[in-house]
Order: sequence, then C-alpha cells, then structure tokens
Amino acid sequence: MDTIGDLLYLFPRRHEDYSQLRPIGKLKYGEQVTVIGTIRSTRLKRQRGGAAIVNSIIADGSGSIQATWFNQPYLVDQFKRGRQIVLSGTVDEYLGRLVMSSPVWEPLDSELLHTGRLVPVYPLTSGVKGRWLRRIMKRTVDYWTKRLPDHLPSSIRERNDLLSLEEAVAQMHFPNDMHSLSRARRRLAFDEFFVLQIGVLRQRQEWRNHPGLPVPVDRALLQMFLSGLPYQLTGAQQRALDDILHIQQIINLSG
Repeated sequence: MDTIGDLLYLFPRRHEDYSQLRPIGKLKYGEQVTVIGTIRSTRLKRQRGGAAIVNSIIADGSGSIQATWFNQPYLVDQFKRGRQIVLSGTVDEYLGRLVMSSPVWEPLDSELLHTGRLVPVYPLTSGVKGRWLRRIMKRTVDYWTKRLPDHLPSSIRERNDLLSLEEAVAQMHFPNDMHSLSRARRRLAFDEFFVLQIGVLRQRQEWRNHPGLPVPVDRALLQMFLSGLPYQLTGAQQRALDDILHIQQIINLSG
C-alpha cells in the first residue's frame, strides 16, 4: 500500500458478528455474544514450563462468567476488581459453569471497535496485529471518507437507491448492521460495473471513429481454397459467399 486510497480500499475479509448483547444469566452454550460486566476477581496461574493462564470472573447482576486468556500475564494488571469491561466471544461450558476462552475485550468507557458490533477482520501481514490495524483503519475511515469525491451524480444515486461513496466505504469497514453492509457492497459493485461499462462504450466510440479497411479478395486463391475442400458448399453457404464478394466489389468501385 502506498496511498490513503489504498488503505481505504483495503476492505475486511469478513466481519465477526459481536452485535448480540446479552445478560450473562441468559447465555446459552455455543452462542457468539457480547456481554457487559464488572470484574469480580482475577488470578494468574502458571503451568509447568512457565505458560501463563489468566482467569477473571465477570458479573452483571444476572449471573457471572469466567473468562480465560493464555500467555497474556500482563492482563492481571488491567483486570482490577470493580472495572467494567465488554467481552465478545463464544460461550462454552466447563465443569458446569459458563466460560469464554480468549474472548475479545475492551473497557466499557472506550469507543467499541473490537466488541459489541460487527467487527472487521482484515488481511494481516507479519508483525501487524488485528487490534492495531483496526484502530488505524477507524481513524483513517472517519477522517478521509469525508474527503472522497463521489463520481456518481446524486440523480443516479437516488434513482438506483445507492449510498454515497463516503457512506459506502465507511460502512464496508465499520457497518452499523448487516443491512448497511449489504447496501455498501451494492454501491461498490455498481461502481465496478459502471466503470466497466464506461470503458466498453469508450472503446466502441474509438472503433467507430476509425473507418473499416476493405480486405482485398484474391479470387484465384479463393477458388483454390474452395477446390481443396472435401465437400461442396451448400446453397446457403454459396449465396452468403456471393453476397460478400458482391459487397466487396461495390466497395472497390466506390473507392
């Protein structure tokens, strides 16, 4: 990537749906959900070999859930008792209690980019983390989409019920909901076909601006070719050939 435009058009490979906010007491195993709760306790456990496991108990008044993270011991300093956080992930069961393994989390007082919404998942390269890139993309989208020139006149957008380019690019990255994401895809697909059609029309116009060149007919060579065929031309084929030769003769005389 070399430009801001390249970054804006680096669309997510998919979106994780963490928009379903549920009370902890109503969670079911296997659901992919988002919960908001208060940290009740956090503890760090070391396994043989030094691997770290961080366990936190999060409650919201309707119930509690245990969240577990692996090899992230620094989380102990962040998950202080009484802090409110947002968790998104898949609900599982362990020894009869609700658990989440390595859920995505954010402080409740922050703008939710990684939880509680349709979360974009971008193609990554070595050394680039998803959370970091998501933050960069959010700042880029918020600032630069407002400065995107829209090549489609408003009359065409209204007639075809299309989003503006600004809104379409923004919703492709951080959609409000699935319907908004679908409308964004439709607008960008329209753009691709529109540009393709413009290119075809331009090529056709260039062809029309160049007169056709008559191809000279060597009748002796043509007769030799026909004689070498292992069959006789049908009546329709012969008439078509005669028509072509007649038109060619008219063109030669007019030239």
